[in-house]
Amino acid sequence: MELRFKDFLKQIKATTRAAGQPYWAGFELTPRCNFKCKMCYVCKPPNDKEVQSRELTAQQWIQLAKKLREAGVLIITLTGGEVFIRPDFQEIYEEIAKMGFLIKIYTNGAMMTPQIIEWLSKIPPFKVCVTVYGESRDTYQEVTGHADGYDRTIRAIDGLMAAGIVTHIRTTVIRDNVNKLKLLRKVFLDRKSRFAIIDYVTPRREGANTDPEGCRLSAEEVIGLEVNIRNLERQERINSGETPILFDGDDDIEKENSSKGNSILDPTDAFRCGAGKNNLWITWDGRLTPCSLMDQPYTTILDKEFSEAWQELKDKCRSIPPCHECSNCAYRATCYSCPARLFLETGFYDRPAPYLCETARLRSEYLHSLNLGESK
Repeated sequence: MELRFKDFLKQIKATTRAAGQPYWAGFELTPRCNFKCKMCYVCKPPNDKEVQSRELTAQQWIQLAKKLREAGVLIITLTGGEVFIRPDFQEIYEEIAKMGFLIKIYTNGAMMTPQIIEWLSKIPPFKVCVTVYGESRDTYQEVTGHADGYDRTIRAIDGLMAAGIVTHIRTTVIRDNVNKLKLLRKVFLDRKSRFAIIDYVTPRREGANTDPEGCRLSAEEVIGLEVNIRNLERQERINSGETPILFDGDDDIEKENSSKGNSILDPTDAFRCGAGKNNLWITWDGRLTPCSLMDQPYTTILDKEFSEAWQELKDKCRSIPPCHECSNCAYRATCYSCPARLFLETGFYDRPAPYLCETARLRSEYLHSLNLGESK
């Protein structure tokens, strides 16, 4: 029987997770960005010389990729900040592509010129994920500080699709664009692209720009958004088509679960996802961490063999205490809690976060009422 690619990946995930072997890696090439979004957790100015002096060089990233290939990694996501802010991105990409990885690129699209798209089409990545922050120049000005970013991003999306490069669209919803989401959906509908909505805004990592209390939705607003979008999907029968809307990230986030269902088989394991099991993240300054949201725990990776650094990271992840209150919570199946989010929200890995708790409770009540309605 023919094995579909997504089923093949599912098998790879399960096998590598059980073995504690990495199959996916995130390369955070830079924290610098051409935008200054209110909700970004890692976003430094484009010309920050101090940051530039600490970023890994192209050759260091290439050498790291070679180490990961030897370790059996299959997928690498190139992200930032904004990856195209690096003048050596082409060198990094081409050398990593030669190694046979499935490469994903996360970008805001605004720096992708026709020349870049033409170059990329000759050695296309597995997919490009473009974040769209609004439906107009005005909304882009509010969210990113750059009105012309809207025009440049839309041109990039159309250019990528015209070049035959697999392109997915996603957005992060905050108070400045939540009322424009219905209009933004038209961008996705017109292009028949996968569309993901990120409705959780994390607090700062490394003192970035994020002001969660000032821009992120309340728990009630998050669930109101999810209810409205899903009602809209049912009305338009989108769920029966090929372009469903996804919440809380998209299927490019390489995790074993979506924080909405799987229980921890090992009660001493704080992680419900693949972080520190078969997923890893390398920061712009060369630290090996479990995931993009976690500044700690980390280990250095440039000065040692990958196997040594990987084992050290796994050991540190195992030392993180689980939140027993979260593990025993009735709303666990509808909660986005994880060690990274708990720590960013509370400063502790093992304390529940009120914001996440309230969102999970409301989400659970909504889904319960939905199930009751469908059973009548």
